[in-house]
Amino acid sequence: SPKIYNGENYQGLPWVMLDYPRYFTREEELAIRSYFWWGHYFSITLQMNGAFIPTYAPKLQQLVFAQTDWFLLTDEDKWQHTIHSNNAIPLVEADLKKMMAMPFVKVVKKMPLKHWAEAPVFFQDAFKALMNNVFD
Repeated sequence: SPKIYNGENYQGLPWVMLDYPRYFTREEELAIRSYFWWGHYFSITLQMNGAFIPTYAPKLQQLVFAQTDWFLLTDEDKWQHTIHSNNAIPLVEADLKKMMAMPFVKVVKKMPLKHWAEAPVFFQDAFKALMNNVFD
């Protein structure tokens, strides 16, 4: 079932997050996370670990063919939500072997806040791309 989270102070600014679908246990997790961070951006993230990595990571290549502006986050902290050049590489450049060995995988697409009016289409298109290419 979906879950909405929000807060007033992620690095000083409010945020809202929706996990849908979501599956979290002590050993495994899988979520598509829609995120709004005031003053920064909108983003959608596929976050997974455990048995979900060997199942879905190889399919991420199909996502690159559908939409090229996805990134692999490289932070060691899976709860880090900032996206910048120090912690993200274009998914098209990601090494699948290295990805398969990671303790968790986060693939993200973001849109600048200045495109506020386009947010519904951004989330819809990115969600469809994940569903049609990774979870087909």
